[in-house]
Amino acid sequence: RPADGGGIGCLYLSELYSKGKGVTQDLARAKGILEVACDVKAAVACGGLAEAYVRERKFDDAAPLAEASCSKGAGRGCTVLRLLTENGLGGLAADVERAAGYYDLACTIGDSLGCTYLATAHLGGWFDGADPAMGRQLYARECANHVTNACGWYAMVQLVGAGGPQDMAAGAKLASDVCAEKQGP
Repeated sequence: RPADGGGIGCLYLSELYSKGKGVTQDLARAKGILEVACDVKAAVACGGLAEAYVRERKFDDAAPLAEASCSKGAGRGCTVLRLLTENGLGGLAADVERAAGYYDLACTIGDSLGCTYLATAHLGGWFDGADPAMGRQLYARECANHVTNACGWYAMVQLVGAGGPQDMAAGAKLASDVCAEKQGP
């Protein structure tokens, strides 16, 4: 069984099995890897397991894992907790303001998905104090970190001028690059 520090390795291995990258896709094995790691209290693996439960729509199982994972400093747990809190799932009260705090915490911890959601929330004005310019900056940063979804959104905000000046040339080039990457050679 992995020590607490092995949780991130288990999370990545689980993602390989979940997506079938380099191994035969096996969703049951992916989930099983996270269950073992979470059993030994690897916070990041518990966040991944919470995410797996959300995909299965088992919100009541996801909520306590996401809360525990986030409270131990695992960004993915905070990202999942944001989704549950925003939508009032898993026995949690719906609270958009509180959910925005989880976006911010997940992003501060370094969860790329959390940062991308935070950017969307800023640009969409989903909470008090939302700042479209900050949303655009977050998309740019996550795109520079090779987060494809963030690059797609960053292209869009450049094309429409959301959160900053419109830049049709840069937005069109980035959109073309993202499209080519998604389609493959």
